[in-house]
This record gives sequence, structure tokens and C-alpha cells, in this order.
Amino acid sequence: LGTIGHVPIEEYAFFIIQPLLTGLWLYRLLWSGSAHTSALPSNRARIMGSILFLALSVAGLVLLQFERSLYLALILVWSCPLLLIQWLYGGHHLWRMRKTWFWATAVPTVYLWIADRIALHLGIWHISAEHTIGFTPLGLPIEEALFFAVTNLLVVQGLLLMLYTWRVPVVLRGRNAVSG
Repeated sequence: LGTIGHVPIEEYAFFIIQPLLTGLWLYRLLWSGSAHTSALPSNRARIMGSILFLALSVAGLVLLQFERSLYLALILVWSCPLLLIQWLYGGHHLWRMRKTWFWATAVPTVYLWIADRIALHLGIWHISAEHTIGFTPLGLPIEEALFFAVTNLLVVQGLLLMLYTWRVPVVLRGRNAVSG
């Protein structure tokens, strides 16, 4: 279609379409009565999630030293500090809504993995072999798979935490907001 600067228009479109796709899927789960919550946990979930994303942030910094892991490192260094902040703020709430959190993230992530795999196979775009570790389960570079997973996590967690902060009833109770 063309470029804006050096970036293909399709890339810009992706950054509009992905949050819409993922956000609408989350809202469908929340407002259909499919949202699940569990008993309020202790701060253990918040602490464990925070430790995980802190460790992944540090791993990203270490991986920056190697050319072949540059793409993986940049994803970790960019996304994991943001995921860490989300878990520090509301990891206890995300854990409480873990079934909804999981399905709201997993379904659009798998869809994007499939779409990306097809695009790579058709040669619509390619991933630099010099900056990837070379692990390609089912033909999709692990870095691409991770990118879609973390960007969907950022969208889902951001929306869940926003709704929780705003005290939207469906997120607080985990059931249909209309039927209460």
C-alpha cells in the first residue's frame, strides 16, 4: 500500500486493529457473563507476577549484548517493565480474574500467530535472521510469537485494570453487568 516515512502503512494499521480486536474480545467475555473471578487472593500473586516481569526485564538487558538475540531483547526490554508496573499496581486483581485474563489474551494471540505465520509463508514480510535466535515453532519465529503475546497482555491487562480502577461492576464481580 505504501509507507509513511520508512514504515509500511500496514504496520500503522496493525497498531489500530490489534487493540480493537483484543479489546472487543475482552468486552465480549466480560459482558456476556463469561467473566470468571476467584476469591480475593493475597498479595502473593502481585509479588510473583512482579518478580517474573522484573526477571524478564533483566534478561532482556542481558540479551541486548548479542546480535542474534536483539529482536527478543528489544521486546523484553520494551514490554516487561510495563507489564511489571501493571502487576505491581493490580496483579492481585489480574490473578483474581485469571480465567478471563487468560482467554482474553490467548484467543487473539493465537489468531495473530496464525495470520502472521500465513503472511511470513506468503512472503508478505520477513524477519531478519541476523537478529533472531532461530527458534521457529510451527514456522513462526519465537520473537514474533512473543511480540503478539506481550502486546495482547498489555492491552488486556490495561483494560482490566482501567475498568477495575473505575469500579466497573462487571470487572469487580465478574458477571454480567446488566443482570448484576
